[in-house]
Order: sequence, then C-alpha cells, then structure tokens
Amino acid sequence: MSTDETSGDILGWLPRAFPAGVPQYLAIVDSIEEGLRNGRLRPGVRLPPRRTLAKEIGVSLGTITRAYEEAQNRGLVDAQVGRGTYLNAVPSPAGTTIRGQSVDLSLNVSPSVGEDRVIRRYLRQLADAPSIAEMASYLPHFGMERHRADLSAWLAANGVELPASMLALCCGAQHGIWIAARAAAVRDTPIITEAATYSGFRALASLEGYTLAGAGLDEHGVRPDEVDRLARETGARLVYLTPTLQSPTTSVMPLGRREEIVAVARAHDLTVIEDDAYGMLLPDAPPPLATLAPERVFYVTGLSKYLSPMMRLGLLHVPARFRDVAATALRTTTWMAPPLHAELVARMIRDGALEEVVAAKRAEASVRLTEARRILQLDAAGGPAVSYHLWMPASDRQSAASLAADASARGIVMAHPDALEVSADAPPGLRLCLGGPATREALYNAVSIVAHLRNAGSTRFVI
Repeated sequence: MSTDETSGDILGWLPRAFPAGVPQYLAIVDSIEEGLRNGRLRPGVRLPPRRTLAKEIGVSLGTITRAYEEAQNRGLVDAQVGRGTYLNAVPSPAGTTIRGQSVDLSLNVSPSVGEDRVIRRYLRQLADAPSIAEMASYLPHFGMERHRADLSAWLAANGVELPASMLALCCGAQHGIWIAARAAAVRDTPIITEAATYSGFRALASLEGYTLAGAGLDEHGVRPDEVDRLARETGARLVYLTPTLQSPTTSVMPLGRREEIVAVARAHDLTVIEDDAYGMLLPDAPPPLATLAPERVFYVTGLSKYLSPMMRLGLLHVPARFRDVAATALRTTTWMAPPLHAELVARMIRDGALEEVVAAKRAEASVRLTEARRILQLDAAGGPAVSYHLWMPASDRQSAASLAADASARGIVMAHPDALEVSADAPPGLRLCLGGPATREALYNAVSIVAHLRNAGSTRFVI
C-alpha cells in the first residue's frame, strides 16, 4: 500500500467538525480508535505527516502533536524513528495508559510556581541575620510574639480577623488539628464530621481511637440539621469541619449556613475544629466560624498549601478555655514550632513576598481547574473559581471505585472513595487533585485519560 492510499484512508475518516466540550485532539484520537475497531482503518498503515494532517482537517500543529502522543499512549499507533507512525495491529482494549512514571491525582498539594527560588533567597538572608541568636533557645510554646503578630496580620489581610494573642504556632496544620482534638475530644463520645472528609483526619481518629459520626452534606457543605441530630443522638462534644473548599466536594459554606452551624454548636455546647487549609485561595469567602464563635472554635491553617510543604508551620487559634491544655500538648510533642521557619515566613510577609507566591498559586490553580473542568465536561456554575481539587460526582459508589481502579491500572493514582468516606451518607464520586503534576500538560493528559475511561466505560457519572 502506498503512502498516498494510506493518507487517503486516514484523511477520509478523521473529523472536520468537533463536538462542543471535547478537546479537538481527543476527538481525533477517538475517531482513530473507532476506525480501527470497526475496520474502517487498517492496522499497519502509515499516518500522514503531522503538518499535512493539521492542514487537511483545519487544526493547529500542536493539536495534531497532542493527538499523536495520546494515540501512542493508548497503544493505537507505533512511532518508529526514521520511518514514521503506523497504526497498531491490535489497539489497546484498555483505552489509555500513562507511560513511565505514574501521575498522582490523590495528594492535595499546591502547584509549584517557583517558590523554591523565593525560599532560597530568604534562607540566604537568614544565614547572616542577627536574629538567629535570639532564636537559639527554647522559646515560648505558642511561638515568639513578633512572629505571631506578623502571621495574625497576614491572616487579617486575607479576611481572617483573629488576635495574635490567641494564636499558637505549630508544626504544620496537621499538628494543629491533632492538638485541637487532643484538647477538646471527650473519650467514649464520637467526633462529628462531614460524611466525606479529609483523609488525614480519618487517619488521626484511627490512631487516637476516636469514633467518627458522619453528617450529611449538600451543595453548601455540612447540614446543620444533621449536626444537630448527631449531637442529640450520640452526645458528641466535638465537631471537625472544612467550611471553605471542603475536601472532597469543594463546597463553600455561605454565611447563613455558618451562622446556623454556630447556633447548633452553642445549643449543644459543642467545640468545633475549623480546618481552613484552603481558605486563603478564596479571600472573598465568608468569615470563618472562629470569628463568629471564637470562644468555641479552634481555627487551623498552615503554610504548606500556600508556600511549600517544607515549611512545617501551622497556625492554631485556641479558645481561651483550652489554652493551658494546648500549651501542654505543644510542650510534650515539639516544645515549639521551628522558629527558623516562622522567621522566614514573617520576613516574607513583611516584604510582600508571601502574598506574591500565594497570588501566583491562585492564578495557576485557577487555570488548571478551568481546563480540567472543560476536559471532564463538568459544569462550573456555582463552583469555586479557584481550588487545588475538583469533585466529579458519580451516580453510585461502585462507579467511583471502578473508575479509580481503572485509572490506577493505567498509571493515574486517585484517592479511593474509602479513604474519604465516614458514613453511608457520603456523596458518591471522585476527588481529583490538580496541583501534583509538575506541568499543565501532564495534568491535562491524565485528566483526559480519566475522561476517556469515564465516557468509554459502563460506570455512571453525572456530567
């Protein structure tokens, strides 16, 4: 068979019009796969040069390049150096596969925006700073006053008004959550949390022997009537919640809902741990629960999501009645948060460098979220403009678990629903974390494969 005949077969089969909401390169690859499966395209024939194909069907060279790469990932074609690209004799029934190192969509980290260079610059400053001597001792358990003042000012600039006198510095937000739970949990009574929640809190509860009671969710987050019901039925005294960018659902609790939650907490004398790990991504979010009820809310955030996981620095607002037990927990675990970390972050706050990094991460996260939603054909209406993760709802739990397993077999790691569920009221679906892949291209390729698996399989998802 001649190249012209082969090119004619391909050119006559590939689409000239593309469906809305589907990336052009995926539509091209899908048509190649369909042609191979129905016999319209023959295995072993050579694909035309990329520029020729781009011109013929009216798309960019970059689109064709992505299509060829995706087709190779699916096992549909074989690229031979010096000879060209040929259709495979047996297209992969599995659909798509990540080649080489796997892509992790399970860990909710921030995308890199070059923050390591900023951190290096401030580390060089610290090497010659006279303040090093001041920190070379056992310092107050809650941290140095000037560090807490700078961090309190940074919170206030992002809409979180909490006094420095009530803040404790700890070794990351997870450490702060542990301190709060240790201080406020009542043995032999459960802790109320969302029916689907942060896997790190589930792990903490398992380690410490806490029982969790999952409260039902809706589009605005945890339901106040569910918290009220569980408090009455179980005698729970502690609640753990993520009101802003809830994990896994990305819901943002409106002000009215927050006020209802506070009212329920006061009616049952509940203490609340408010995990605000992602709140700074949405500076216009409603005020935290801690500013509405500072007497009963532990507020927790940290620098890992805004600067780097290497900065093990958490901020914990401690209600006055728990101050002594929180200090004891700090003393018996780490004595104090690393003052070098606090000094570096405080300098970045005063210079405006921290907010520049946070702004860059917001911008990158927004681009990734928008494109991932488009690839997955998810409706953005009512959803957050910025988030490090997105929620892909399913019609049932088994569909979500099956897709997670299929993706894992193809080199894409996603959190299994079991890792996030607390009760049967958990909404079925999958969380996709968008910050881990080093490049947008790597992320979009992985998300495209997830979309292909979802669309091609028998599992049922809400689009």
